Amino acid sequence: MANNLNDKLDSGQVIKSVHDNDLNALRVSVVSGQAGGNGDVVVAIDASEDSIAIGDGVKLTTITTVSGKNGLDVNVITPNLDIRDLEFATDKVDVSGSSVLVTDAEDVTNVYNEILSVASGVLSNIASFTATQNTKLKQVDVSGENIATYEVLINGNIVSKKRTYFGGPLDNSFFFDKGITFLAGQQVLVRVIHNRPSTANFNANIILIEG
Repeated sequence: MANNLNDKLDSGQVIKSVHDNDLNALRVSVVSGQAGGNGDVVVAIDASEDSIAIGDGVKLTTITTVSGKNGLDVNVITPNLDIRDLEFATDKVDVSGSSVLVTDAEDVTNVYNEILSVASGVLSNIASFTATQNTKLKQVDVSGENIATYEVLINGNIVSKKRTYFGGPLDNSFFFDKGITFLAGQQVLVRVIHNRPSTANFNANIILIEG
């Protein structure tokens, strides 16, 4: 903005010429295309000569070159993120897709059995296990040739029941995530009943952790 004043200015005229009363600030004029102008500004950073401080200006991020490419170095401070830092005594790893989580310290017992030519309407035992020490029931898998109703019992009490239906799979599974504990001398039993006119074969697998 031109000041429209004569070349000879006194101090009061100088202040009035450059002061913006609305903004309470000094006016500054720049010319586009010149230093400090309104033209586009392109900032080009050369990793070999320039650096950008990230953080408090004291602890600066460093750069590492790998295969001709520069990358910022990052320190991961979250504990136990690196699988190489796992501790056997305190850490556990779940295998993706698994239903039963077991550590190396746990002894897994699998009890499998099958029964043949089960008649209609007859409640039949498929598989059983009697504990010799404190034991946890973790999972039971069942299947058969006919649709049926399956029961899981501990010490004579039903703890879970499942059915298979027409149009669906003829197998099923019982999952006990934290395990059901039963004592030495107590029994886990899997039994089945079906109402189809033809006889059928059935099988069961009991998964336990002893001790």
